Amino acid sequence: MLAQVLNSLLPGVSYTSSNDTWENVIFDDTNVLKPSLHEYEYTLYRLTNVEAIKQFREERNALLDKSDKYVTPDYPHRLELDIQNWKDYRLALRHLPGTAKPTLDKDGNLKDVVWPTPPTTLTGGAQDTLTQRRVSKLVNENTKLSSKITALERRSTDHELKLIRLSKLLEK
Repeated sequence: MLAQVLNSLLPGVSYTSSNDTWENVIFDDTNVLKPSLHEYEYTLYRLTNVEAIKQFREERNALLDKSDKYVTPDYPHRLELDIQNWKDYRLALRHLPGTAKPTLDKDGNLKDVVWPTPPTTLTGGAQDTLTQRRVSKLVNENTKLSSKITALERRSTDHELKLIRLSKLLEK
């Protein structure tokens, strides 16, 4: 595996290594800098987990595709916060390949990936229809109550004006 990693990192560069270990690698050309242990380990991981990385990217891309509609300008979000939450979720999905190191379990299922949680929203999907109705009902009730408050405020103002007039009449 050492040969594959080195060929991936430095194609065509000749080297020697006693015991075929990374620690003992010496390049024939003294001008060649030895890659860091981190670069070696990451390249080794990539070469030994090709299928896991492929499956991971497919799942991540499917989640991005599934969430596309939530960031389109014409999606009917109720709150600005909903839009930002979806943007943050998608950004976390895009950054995931830089932090995750997926592998496969014995059954070929993806593991060692912590997926970001998709945000909840007041709109979208059949499940949210009930929530939309409730929100709509609350908005209607709020509008009715606001109208009642306005009417009460008008009456209160009218009564105050009458009291002022009466007090002026009494003063005369």
